[in-house]
Amino acid sequence: MDCEGSPDYKALYFEAKAELDRERERTRKAEERADMCLKVASGAQEREKETQEELHEAREKIHKARQKMYEAIGREFDAHRECQEAQTREFDAWWRSQEARDRNYARKNSE
Repeated sequence: MDCEGSPDYKALYFEAKAELDRERERTRKAEERADMCLKVASGAQEREKETQEELHEAREKIHKARQKMYEAIGREFDAHRECQEAQTREFDAWWRSQEARDRNYARKNSE
């Protein structure tokens, strides 16, 4: 029996071939979408890497700025302490001068 010439065989063949062509087209489109997704994901990973690097640099700058701020606070504290010490010395000198004046006054009055 020769099936190749039968209309049923030809119809089945063309139907199967059309289904295969549709499946190939769906596969091609799916591969294109997958490639596009990979490109997008790769780009996103690159941007994420750049963002992480920028974040790291920003954190380093913040750390350095804080160090400078703490150094400035330390200098300000030292200057404030020195000012207080100078005021204490100035007050002590004034106090001694008042005591000396009082002694001189008391001595003059006792003579």
